[in-house]
Amino acid sequence: MIQRKQTLYLLLTTILSVLFLSNQIITATDTSFFTFTGYHQQGSNEVTGYIYFTALLIAVPLLSAITIFVYQNRKLQLRLTMILIILIIVLCGVAVYLVFSFTGGNIILRPKLILPALMLVFSFKALGGIKKDEAIVRSYDRLR
Repeated sequence: MIQRKQTLYLLLTTILSVLFLSNQIITATDTSFFTFTGYHQQGSNEVTGYIYFTALLIAVPLLSAITIFVYQNRKLQLRLTMILIILIIVLCGVAVYLVFSFTGGNIILRPKLILPALMLVFSFKALGGIKKDEAIVRSYDRLR
């Protein structure tokens, strides 16, 4: 059901994941920085790419948006939300790994590093809403 709470939670997850894609994630005092496309060094046009991280960052908003529109099939929506939660957990792990492995001098953490944790919370809330809807439908079927 498109007007349900879990749709709003999935929409917030999509919006936050798109915001996480923009600009710099980690900045160093020597002006090198890390974006979703890779590590950019000072005075160099070369980018050390992280293709898996980029693919993960693009997969999260796509899967979240797809999950919103399969509202008529709650079981599929439930499975896609579980996959989304797993992807966001992996994203959080990779973000923590990048923070600790960043070798660009003193790092300045951006507030946008909180966004994956918020995406995870909203995804869990959506999962709970989908499960609740499924339980309501099953109880109505039992009454028939």
